[in-house]
Amino acid sequence: MLIRTAVMLTVALLAACSRETPPSGELAILEVSVIDVEAGAASGPRNVLIEDGRVAAILPADRPVEADAEIDGEGRYLMPGLADMHVHLRRRDQLPLYVANGVTLVRDMWGGPDTLAMREAIAEGTLFGPEIVAGSPGLDGSPPTYPDGPSAQTPDEIRALVREQAEAGFDFIKTYDRLRPALFAALADEAAAVGLPFAGHVPFAVPIDQALASGMASIEHLQGYWFAYAEESVGLPDGPVAPEQAFPRLMQALSRAEAEGGSAADLFDADDRAALARETAESGVWNTPTLIASIATNTPSDEHAAAFARPEMAYVHPDQLAQWRPENNFRFQFLDDAQIRALRRLAAENFRLVEALNDAGAGLLAGTDAPEAFVVPGFSIHRELGHLVEAGLTPAEALRAATTNPAEFLGLADEWGCVAEGCAADLVVLAANPLDDIAATREIEGVVRDGDWLPRAELDRRLEAVRAGFAE
Repeated sequence: MLIRTAVMLTVALLAACSRETPPSGELAILEVSVIDVEAGAASGPRNVLIEDGRVAAILPADRPVEADAEIDGEGRYLMPGLADMHVHLRRRDQLPLYVANGVTLVRDMWGGPDTLAMREAIAEGTLFGPEIVAGSPGLDGSPPTYPDGPSAQTPDEIRALVREQAEAGFDFIKTYDRLRPALFAALADEAAAVGLPFAGHVPFAVPIDQALASGMASIEHLQGYWFAYAEESVGLPDGPVAPEQAFPRLMQALSRAEAEGGSAADLFDADDRAALARETAESGVWNTPTLIASIATNTPSDEHAAAFARPEMAYVHPDQLAQWRPENNFRFQFLDDAQIRALRRLAAENFRLVEALNDAGAGLLAGTDAPEAFVVPGFSIHRELGHLVEAGLTPAEALRAATTNPAEFLGLADEWGCVAEGCAADLVVLAANPLDDIAATREIEGVVRDGDWLPRAELDRRLEAVRAGFAE
């Protein structure tokens, strides 16, 4: 009798387990392959459950789940949302372009009052767009690069500017081109005092070694590197040098090298490049190369028609497009087509430097510098990822530059840029595996932004609304 009772209890317990309530949430993506960017592998199929803006559970596909909305992920790939770590948010109608392209976080590299207002409105859910990390306006020396930009002549003045930006609520301090070494050092010291990181351009007068030793969070556009390891034959003076002095000599040296059957690679010392990359890795300073900007902004006039014909140009405001035309583009006020082509050939050095930085283990962040000429917000992140692969990164490494690396840089590791339990539900569903071909990041079938599902049709609707708004 006791044995029979025990058997009956066991059967009852098993039956109860089989009727256990399935995990539930607001959104479930079913039978999807999950991209582990850090491991560089796809696993699956999986059922991914999302609740309260977070990934609540990742379960085997045969494990039932219950959700208010279910998305068929069979044959598709789920990856973290992308970060564009160098943008300029000059218009609010740029915001949907980012999300429609899977970019769920941006770092504005020259903020203002409207940047702060957008950041807060998005966080509160009253404005649609990516999460914003807001940088201060570029703090400059005297005379400033831009007449209306914040500038200082003394260390006390630059310290006051840093405190002003901190009080305004910016997330970090941006450095700009004409800071002298003493001002740069004072800025670094005051930024530490107010508890803010600083990032941006390595000023023309500041040696790259000083920048790397300063505690700078990130260097933008690889500025400051080239002149430190150019060959002696280029004829640059010792120490820091301004671009208006350096680039004419670089272009003259390029002409000489090409006349002798060489190339831009011959202008730079490969061993010194590698050594500087190792120094960068040891310093802990990150780099945002913005490779696309060095290519797209140096577009000669005979390529403009093709550039303006790119499909994404339909979502660029006419006023912005007008600024990119030769008659309004400042590059064409100072440079002719031959010089612009030479600058593009010189830009190949950025690709070699990125490869050296990656080989040395230095941190890389994906950024575009949108909306510089022909760099369309949102759409251009896919071109930047492609350029990173051209520079020698694997697709997985390129994806890390736009996901886990920004998360680590921002102190959000294991919270953002990942597909795992507890991670922010900023995700992208793709039709193909980006680990096989980085171009697959363009094949977006839907985006999860802060837990909300936006299918392809909704993303297209928002893009069309941007275009239609230009006529209003």
